[in-house]
Amino acid sequence: MTGSYLEKIGRLASAIEAGKAPSVFILYGEEEFLIAEARDRIAKALRRRLGETVEIVDMPGGVEDLKSILNELLSSSLFSSDKVVLVRDFTAVAGKGASKRKEVTDFVGRLAAGLPKGKFCVLSVCESGAPIAAFAKSLTNAVVMSFPKIKSFPGMQVHRDPLFAFVKDLLALSGKTITPDAFLALKDSVGTDLRTICNELEKLCLFVGQKNRIDAKDVDAIVSAARQRASFELADAVAKKNVGQAFETLANLLRDNTPPLFILQSLTTQFRYLLQAKVLLSRHLDKAQVAAMSFFRFRDTVMKDLVGLVPMFGSGPANLLTKNPFVIHKSLQIATKFTHKELAAALVKISETDAAIKRSLAPPSQLVSTLVLDLATSSL
Repeated sequence: MTGSYLEKIGRLASAIEAGKAPSVFILYGEEEFLIAEARDRIAKALRRRLGETVEIVDMPGGVEDLKSILNELLSSSLFSSDKVVLVRDFTAVAGKGASKRKEVTDFVGRLAAGLPKGKFCVLSVCESGAPIAAFAKSLTNAVVMSFPKIKSFPGMQVHRDPLFAFVKDLLALSGKTITPDAFLALKDSVGTDLRTICNELEKLCLFVGQKNRIDAKDVDAIVSAARQRASFELADAVAKKNVGQAFETLANLLRDNTPPLFILQSLTTQFRYLLQAKVLLSRHLDKAQVAAMSFFRFRDTVMKDLVGLVPMFGSGPANLLTKNPFVIHKSLQIATKFTHKELAAALVKISETDAAIKRSLAPPSQLVSTLVLDLATSSL
């Protein structure tokens, strides 16, 4: 069912780009995500048709009266005579009384008479009551799309999730969108805390760069980096001999029900990366420069110089240079705090703890805690 609606929206967008659609669009019904999809596709199609200089005015609705909407439609900016007015919560036709009826009649009459050349109006509201239905019916020269409630469709829970709508609206401010699969991956990873989600979305926007759509692979890359971050923090605490920081990081991992064996495996991987990073620092990179470099500068400058060095560490999955730039950057920065001898000794201790866990010599969490204490206090 959703497919047929999306096809209709697609056909409408094509008609708009070809100049074969009127200047007024009315979108209403109970499926908010379809209304939002139609509104966004119409706006993009109009921008492609009219050019980048077109003025697009996004009115939240709910507070504007019909007169203010009409005034916005008929006015022009200094930079462009073309204008698209999007009204997101078009409730101004609701209400009773003679004055309201006259206001609606005048508004309908002005729209029916046709808007000036280059002016377009998109009225949308997530409801299907009599006022909006009657208003839509009265405008015979408008494109009217109604989206009744759909009982079941793929991804229904995601599209009807208020948090998904919040995320999409927030990303729209940066000119980006997110796929349902990517949203689910993000939600599973960071939960529903709005501040945390906003922080992760900011990272994702920076990560994808000029790409407009955030997909599941992008989220996975950032999530993988987030999981790696705990290992980085442990390794960094060990390098600084900061026992308090090391145990706080470990406690947070255990509190989040991270299996001790997973923590150990992450440490093994991390220290192997650090050993490779140390080789790169000693042979190919400036230690002081890398230590002070931000991730985004590193990604945009140093990464391209490392491409030719990928074969240095083999073709297996343990090759640091085949990983996400975030992992490479952090590994290089932490490796500046270790010597080759210290990294090799740490890997030996981690291997010994792994063997002890597999032989069940003590509770895994106790063995990992002992390892972290040993790494953070010994001279390796």
